[in-house]
Amino acid sequence: MKYYLKILSVPLLFLVLYSSLNLVWKILELPRTEELIDVVEGLV
Repeated sequence: MKYYLKILSVPLLFLVLYSSLNLVWKILELPRTEELIDVVEGLV
């Protein structure tokens, strides 16, 4: 049983991380990723 929990914990961790970052992104109203990439490329 512990073996399966270890296996499932990794994808669940990534899902929680992605969801929390996505929520913060929407709360802070940050620009779309395409616009952000254009800004970063302009700095280089």
